[in-house]
Amino acid sequence: MALYKEISGRELNQWDGELHPVDVPSLVNASNPLGLAHAPFIAEHVRALTTMFTLSSLDVRPNILDMGAGHGVSSEIFAFCGALVHAVDIDPQLSLLSKVRAAARGYDIRRSTLNFDDLSSVPDNHYSAAFFFQSLHHCLRPWVLIETLKGKIVADGVIAFTGEPVQAGWKNWGIRMDQESIYVARKFGWFESGWSHDFIRECFARNGFTLKFFSGGHGGGEIGVATADPGKLARCVAAAAHHGFAERYPG
Repeated sequence: MALYKEISGRELNQWDGELHPVDVPSLVNASNPLGLAHAPFIAEHVRALTTMFTLSSLDVRPNILDMGAGHGVSSEIFAFCGALVHAVDIDPQLSLLSKVRAAARGYDIRRSTLNFDDLSSVPDNHYSAAFFFQSLHHCLRPWVLIETLKGKIVADGVIAFTGEPVQAGWKNWGIRMDQESIYVARKFGWFESGWSHDFIRECFARNGFTLKFFSGGHGGGEIGVATADPGKLARCVAAAAHHGFAERYPG
């Protein structure tokens, strides 16, 4: 936290330091919530998210908790696949954008403006999966959030992520020091952490989960899939093998 303060020039306050400038009316009718006509960029988002969905071995119409949903790209993709989506994000304007777009398209997306530190209003023992896309690394204490989510998902539920900064060379975790991370911390106040494979695996293990890493993640990275149910874990491993995705960094 001291390093974050030095880099960003401010005390951490995620209620105003994790927000995105957004023009909601201009994005309501756009082809995607980001308003981008960059097909390869958006296609990679779609590919990584649907791969994570596939490897999680979910039922036909699952309840999904979309954590740190941002503009709502992930929520729309999950809803397009037939899921019932409850999206959580700290940004009220992005929540508004997602609600308006979902209503216009008939997507089954519920949106809540919440901080990861307080999910008390989210139903317990309800969700088949909690998914993160480029968002888990904004959490200050991932081991605590995982403990909370354990009570929100069903007994054989899954917590999965992709697009997260898992750093093979790190011993534990810390603030990322690449140019983009330093810039957004200084410009917007975003909290940009990263972790080693062993560290984030241990965060899950201390809460009774087994975390597996698979190829096929966003931008060539990994997909992390965790569950406390051995049978569900076996099905996730089988799904990965069936679709040609290799396990990485076995623990």
